[in-house]
Amino acid sequence: MATILRDVRQFLGTPNNQHLMAASKIIMLVLLAFAGIRLAPVNGPVIEMQLYASQAGVAQWFLDSGHGYSEQGSLSAALKKGDNVLQFTLPVGNYSHLRFDPTASDSEVTIESVVIKPRAQVVSGRFGLADFARLSGVTQLNATPQGIKVIPNQGNNDPQLSVNLTQPLVVRGPSRSIVEDVTAALALAALAWLLLDAILVRMSIRQIVVLGLGCAFVLIVAMSAVSQTGANVHPDEPLHMSCFEYYLAHFWPPAAGSPTIVNSLLSSVWGVSYLNSYDVVYFIAGHLMAPFVGMFSSPLAMARMFQNLLWLVLLGFALRKRTWAIAMAALLVSPQIWYIFSYVNGDAFPLFLCSVSVMLVCDHDGGLARYMREGGRPTLAAVAFSLCVGLTLVSKENFLPVVMGLFLWIAVQYMRARWLELGAAVLMTGLAMVAECIATWGDAALSAHVHTLVALAVSSSLVAFGSLAWRYAKQVDIRPAFHRGSVLLMLALIFAAPRIANDWYINGGSAAKEATVTAMREKYAGHDFKPSVIASGGGYPSLQLARKGVSLGEMLIGSRDWISTSAKSAFGTYGYMDIWAPARLYWFMWFGFLVLVGAAGVALVRCHNARGAKLLFVAIGTCALVLVSSILFSWLYAFQAQGRYLIPMTPMLALVLSAAMPSLSPRFTKLMLAVLLLLSAWSFVQIGLPAIAARAG
Repeated sequence: MATILRDVRQFLGTPNNQHLMAASKIIMLVLLAFAGIRLAPVNGPVIEMQLYASQAGVAQWFLDSGHGYSEQGSLSAALKKGDNVLQFTLPVGNYSHLRFDPTASDSEVTIESVVIKPRAQVVSGRFGLADFARLSGVTQLNATPQGIKVIPNQGNNDPQLSVNLTQPLVVRGPSRSIVEDVTAALALAALAWLLLDAILVRMSIRQIVVLGLGCAFVLIVAMSAVSQTGANVHPDEPLHMSCFEYYLAHFWPPAAGSPTIVNSLLSSVWGVSYLNSYDVVYFIAGHLMAPFVGMFSSPLAMARMFQNLLWLVLLGFALRKRTWAIAMAALLVSPQIWYIFSYVNGDAFPLFLCSVSVMLVCDHDGGLARYMREGGRPTLAAVAFSLCVGLTLVSKENFLPVVMGLFLWIAVQYMRARWLELGAAVLMTGLAMVAECIATWGDAALSAHVHTLVALAVSSSLVAFGSLAWRYAKQVDIRPAFHRGSVLLMLALIFAAPRIANDWYINGGSAAKEATVTAMREKYAGHDFKPSVIASGGGYPSLQLARKGVSLGEMLIGSRDWISTSAKSAFGTYGYMDIWAPARLYWFMWFGFLVLVGAAGVALVRCHNARGAKLLFVAIGTCALVLVSSILFSWLYAFQAQGRYLIPMTPMLALVLSAAMPSLSPRFTKLMLAVLLLLSAWSFVQIGLPAIAARAG
């Protein structure tokens, strides 16, 4: 069989058979054209509602297509205090029953109007204000000159309205003519021909990465621009904006109970503020952008420009050096990565820091590698690495496993770390993380296991450090690398220390701070998000599922379907998790991603033998910790089946790709990167941008 395949490859590659090569390209183009038609998004209409709410909350539609109501099939939007104009994009399908939950609190809501746009896409089942009826948790549903007024039961956290449908709601996508399909297919075929010829023959991997980063930058800026109206269309952006705006007017971080953060506490129903977290991004962004306040139309434009500039800096690094560009290739695999750089959030900055850290680690001719090999004073690259790691320590917590992964990667490369040390370090981190999550959010039954988990974590740490200490004493040649790695870690801690020390100073320690934060939540959070309501077994339905008796398995694969939702949203879900791509697009992207990652993992082990296997273990172990962190957060605190919580895996993929590149086929790598890049751009342009622009407009 191998001989036959070799003969076929030789036959197709001979100069006398160029016509066969051309024929194979034509076949590929036809397949791509057909795939392009099938991948074209089919968007349904939107339910546009005007509502007045006495308190902030969350409005949510549930659609029953014959399988009952579920969170996965729901459409939600944040509800602010006062007037609201909300849009819910209806997926194409047939729905026998509809349910509308006007708010996730006991506040009064007046529904002033409800209309489906465009109505031409609704075949049957149209409805209006007169079709709403009480279902549960509603004391009164009164008709008023302004609309219909919903008065929930006092203390109820889930008022529900049904919609009286005389016939099933049938939603169809926009019709397309055969001429439009053929035109799109021909255009895609021509583009694919040019891209295949350029990518597989004329372009290098570095050029593809630079081109991809440049195209992504244009799309990121476009996403920022189309939603500059201030409409709340991006996840939790008002809460993040309140933190950014605080530093436009203040220099030092505030205390947890300071009156100056009340606006931030009121910016969401949660009654919490990232100003009370270590997250240093708001301090940096606010002070860096403040001198340019006169150049922007609004603070929102300033904050989004900061996010955009982070990506531009990464593009500049890729232009500067080939090894740096290769390290950035992982940023092209998903449009979800691009999306977080287009609006104000706390994820983009730590991803930027980790990407720069990976770039420096993978540069084997750079200053960090020279310092680890040769010693002397820490080079600029070594200091920059420690700075990025130190700032990551005081950024979003789900990026903390990446810090461990970076140092273990360095330990394998320069200290010949043993399997025992690597396994014990990953286990120690995982056990400590689980113990901390259970102690913070878990119920009494789970909290009983905290001491056991802590004891196991301590035992694992003793095993890791004991093995390292023994080798330090016996293997003299690793001591210089050990000293230099310790310097990098010490510098990182020094860079992180000011933010941590200041927080302890102004808040009086972690226990006092936690008590203050809880008191502020009790005062400013929406009713269903108050600690007292949650502790009594009530509260918003998706909070603290473990306390409510939802098993971990039920959350992962049951009605909550965490695995499926997180997997899809890791590759392009926009807005408040309610703008989705067609399911087949996610399958294409996951398939391409797994093929690329699988090939890179095999190539890494083949290229570096035992050391490569250890490096692959570090990457897999770190990604597993990120995954566990996201699962625990969803189960113990607040259900968040969002792929952006898995984005900290991206730096580990970048490390694997960079280390495996010498053994990967250039054509294969270029083809896979190009495919993932095109699919990501398709998702961003055809799905994300139009939907966000429509809502913002």
